[in-house]
Amino acid sequence: MRKLATYLLISLALASVVGCIVDPAQPRAHHPATTAASGDVRLSDAKPMDDLQSDEVQVNLTDKLEPPLVNETVYFGEADQFDSDEDKTPAAAMPLIAIKAGPVWKAVPLTGYGLTDAGWKYVGAGPAPHEVWGVLDTSAGDTRPNFVIAHSTDGAQTFKLQVFRKPCKLATVSDFAMSRSGVGRVTLSLDTDCGSNKAGLYHYATTDHGKTWSKPPKFEPDAMIRSDPVPDEEQPDQADVPSRTLFKAAVHSTDSR
Repeated sequence: MRKLATYLLISLALASVVGCIVDPAQPRAHHPATTAASGDVRLSDAKPMDDLQSDEVQVNLTDKLEPPLVNETVYFGEADQFDSDEDKTPAAAMPLIAIKAGPVWKAVPLTGYGLTDAGWKYVGAGPAPHEVWGVLDTSAGDTRPNFVIAHSTDGAQTFKLQVFRKPCKLATVSDFAMSRSGVGRVTLSLDTDCGSNKAGLYHYATTDHGKTWSKPPKFEPDAMIRSDPVPDEEQPDQADVPSRTLFKAAVHSTDSR
């Protein structure tokens, strides 16, 4: 609890730097399908990344865009808090946008409604020059009832954020697409039935470059059951796998057919 309290204090302190999301205390039950942010995320607000890190909190960068797609190399990631050194998944997370000025790393934390324990699930440049899209969803802790779209038209110097209500908190962001004509979609996947919402894909569509989005999302049934990831304890021991010589021989035998 002490570690989590320390992390939350860091988050609250940094929230005053950004001040860009609607009031997080606003009751969730009364939110519309989408909620616009009250301001922009500005890369010029970046502060030293060391202010975000401690023994319990570590920055994990997941995506980057480089010129000429953006004005300067921009990194996307999160500050992850681990309760112990043995943990492989974070107990809490805070998304961020980072740059490197010479040897110094700087970052802008994204805080507020819809962003607690979130991480980047998609980052891409286009379709217009210096345009960037990103989608944030659950990265740590419990599932969430919403996801966030980030959009920049100035080479990642500023981002506008928009919070979207999910059909069910168990749904997760699975894909994003945008055409040059401004027709695009964000797709969420729901693996199991959730109340009145059936398992399948939910498409949030736009025809005007993201100015407006369809509501409710378009539903596409999906009866497939995805495979399970293989945990570390089920991975083969080193003694059980072929040697490098045997592996090369097997590959060569296959290629020569």
